[in-house]
Amino acid sequence: MATNGTKSVSKATKDIKHENRNEDKVVNETVNLEVECKFICRPDDLYQIFTNMERLSMLNGGVSVTVTKTDHSLEFQMFDGVVSGRFIQHEPSRSVEMDWRLSDWKPSDHYSRVRMEFLDDENGSLLKLYQTGVPKLEKDRTVQGWNAMYFQRIMRIFGYGSNISYY
Repeated sequence: MATNGTKSVSKATKDIKHENRNEDKVVNETVNLEVECKFICRPDDLYQIFTNMERLSMLNGGVSVTVTKTDHSLEFQMFDGVVSGRFIQHEPSRSVEMDWRLSDWKPSDHYSRVRMEFLDDENGSLLKLYQTGVPKLEKDRTVQGWNAMYFQRIMRIFGYGSNISYY
């Protein structure tokens, strides 16, 4: 377990090829990630961060998140376009599922699938993140990104990372 209470596990998949009609480049192998992080808040508080545009903008450094509604989904871009995706489904206060990618992943239409579950835990909540289809060479950077750009920011911006003691 990492020092910030975040635990990650990765599982490699066998040579999953994602063909792309527009580019010659192919993702030869992907991995699946499982990351857990504890927060001092209710599961609904975590859910709201990922589904409420005002809170999501706060997580994005106070910059509005670009959101586009299509016929079938709600697409988004964050962190100056470094992260993009589309919401697939959600269960209020319990889970969010999305297609998610970093802007420099090749091919340009390769998305991973992310499912976040928000669970009651002793003294707070446990966020369980399951991500499939991450390019193998991007595994470490992706885990570091979730920790630094999402989990640590949630703790710092919303105050969900430390106990407050009263004397």
